Amino acid sequence: DDLYERVAPDLIASRPGYPGTRPDPILNAGELVDSPLFRSVMERRYPWTETYTTASYLELMATHSGHRMLPTAVFTRLADGLMEIIDRIGGELRLDYVARLYLARRVGDSRPRAGPGPETGRR
Repeated sequence: DDLYERVAPDLIASRPGYPGTRPDPILNAGELVDSPLFRSVMERRYPWTETYTTASYLELMATHSGHRMLPTAVFTRLADGLMEIIDRIGGELRLDYVARLYLARRVGDSRPRAGPGPETGRR
């Protein structure tokens, strides 16, 4: 957090999901449960871990739109700081990710639960 707060405070405020931010799900199942438009809400989580070298992590950061929009000098200072931090911890950064899949039925939808819907195969 400290590096981002010092070098790119606007990025820390947007919390796009890179280290240095506090993870907050953009959407949670509660919003669907509370909606009068959906029923039978389920959440499935698919966790995985990725290990990045210093170089591969900097390459990844260069693909994030918030980072891409930084002025070159700011991105360079941020990349230098990230490089120093990752190298200091052994040259690798291990990140845990979770993909969340929310499933819900629309209220009034009476299609069978299993099997393809009528839109399958249409163009």
